[in-house]
Amino acid sequence: MPQLVLTAGAGCVAGIGVILGAFSRAYQAPVHHILIDVFAKLFSTSPQPASVATVAAPQDKPWMPKEHWLARHEIYMQPDRNKCQIVFLGDSITEGWLGAGVSVWKAKYAEPYNAFNLGIGGDEVQHVVWRVQHGALSGLAPKVLVLMIGTNNIGNVGHNASEVADGIGMLLQELQARLPQTKILLLGVLPRDAQPGTRFRKEISLLNSIIQKHHDGTDIFFLDTGAQFLNKDESISKNIMPDFLHLSTDAYGIWAESLDATLKVMMESS
Repeated sequence: MPQLVLTAGAGCVAGIGVILGAFSRAYQAPVHHILIDVFAKLFSTSPQPASVATVAAPQDKPWMPKEHWLARHEIYMQPDRNKCQIVFLGDSITEGWLGAGVSVWKAKYAEPYNAFNLGIGGDEVQHVVWRVQHGALSGLAPKVLVLMIGTNNIGNVGHNASEVADGIGMLLQELQARLPQTKILLLGVLPRDAQPGTRFRKEISLLNSIIQKHHDGTDIFFLDTGAQFLNKDESISKNIMPDFLHLSTDAYGIWAESLDATLKVMMESS
């Protein structure tokens, strides 16, 4: 498929052809008509406000220009959604199921459940809220939605745990309003950094201790899988997280196994 480049003012959207190709392979879906409505919606967004975890906003970063991000948001809304039973929503770690974790993704989620992956690299809580408010879940009625978000708020922006938790609380309200019959599996944010005791590790631990309070065992289930990725001394090895943030192929297998039991209960009770 040829590369497609969109240009908007001083910014540009490059490599959309690559995204479409990967998207098509992951879902085995045709790419024709995938860009319908993209151009109409691509340039109609108001400027991004200051980064606040509780203020919905598009992502706009040097490595993810807003035009590029908006195009991806539109692309992810295209496939047939009628048979989807599980949705994964989050940032690059969620998106990585379609990269390093794609073989596990297909076997565990795509083939048996027609799962949808709505992860976008670099997303913070407020970016996911914006996507949900602008149609990311339109036409979907999954039995379960798996949500993990917040590491970029802490690691990229410097939001504290309380701020991120407030944003996640707002996001959960948005999700329940749009998917009232869907059970939500809220995952604890995974640990990052090679060694324990860092500021990021501490903020993530505090964040998880706050958001676990959303667990009610009926509509929202909280699961912290972080310990599965740690050595006995709580360090992280490169074969699990090569950059001490993103998961390796082996790590996606570990993650899937750690989700199995809870997802089974949630799917059977939906």
